Amino acid sequence: MGGDNYRISDVASLIARKTDARVHAFEELKDPRDYRINSDLAIRTLNVVFRTTVEDSIEEIVEFSRKVNYRDPIYNNEEWLRSTMPLS
Repeated sequence: MGGDNYRISDVASLIARKTDARVHAFEELKDPRDYRINSDLAIRTLNVVFRTTVEDSIEEIVEFSRKVNYRDPIYNNEEWLRSTMPLS
């Protein structure tokens, strides 16, 4: 479920604006898959209301990444596993 539909390139552009990241599209790697969704059934039957937008989610992730030391082993599966299960 989700609400709005976005192209991957649109999400990449939104992220780039929030992070000053550079986006480069590889035209030769076009993805033919379609990720469109229709949330009408969920809205009708479950009374779902989407309150968080893609932009909100990007902002939340950006803010979190500024607060946390993402190099901490807890955020790296391999490092975390090594620290919890030392090899003998």
